[in-house]
Amino acid sequence: MARRMKLPSMGGIHRLGRLEPRQRAVLKLRTGCAPLQKEEMAYVLEDRREEAALVRPRTLQEVGNLLGLTRERIRQIQDDALRILEQETEQSLPPRRRGRKPSSPGRGYSLAGKRPQS
Repeated sequence: MARRMKLPSMGGIHRLGRLEPRQRAVLKLRTGCAPLQKEEMAYVLEDRREEAALVRPRTLQEVGNLLGLTRERIRQIQDDALRILEQETEQSLPPRRRGRKPSSPGRGYSLAGKRPQS
């Protein structure tokens, strides 16, 4: 299933602390949103650490080369991390907002501009 990648922004970077260090490293390397911390840098191959210290977005292949993993494995780790973040976001919403679709524009009026009949 091709899922559009929605990675954390700088505003959401604080939520990464709940992930495993390897998951954080993958998301940070993919987005370039923050430098790797010491525990995250431990997953980077010894001879690639200087390159990994540069903060910039990277492809699955580039991240795989830095961590010594395949593109597919990087994608799996990324998907797991994003799933965790999505679940936390869903749980943080008030109960009445969970799973609710956004309301349509022009409440109480049809698209033709007529009042709904009661």
